[in-house]
Amino acid sequence: MILNLTNEEQARLKAIIASTRDARVWQRAQALLDLAAGDSPTAVAQRYRVARSSVYNWINRYRSHGVSETALRDLPRPGRPRRSAS
Repeated sequence: MILNLTNEEQARLKAIIASTRDARVWQRAQALLDLAAGDSPTAVAQRYRVARSSVYNWINRYRSHGVSETALRDLPRPGRPRRSAS
């Protein structure tokens, strides 16, 4: 098992899955639950069609920030922000 989650952490991830409208947050939360259930990072990467390095990034973010929706969101990207079409 690559990831050990407490019952409380699993419940928080399930609550995030139930309440989020962000597909990437949903995917990352579900992937963490899959990893805790015993799936390998390779299997999770194939299931969600992402690079294995992405799965390891999600694991590292969980380990450094814990379970929260903000930890599962995309990090800000460098560069100039997009202009709104007006």
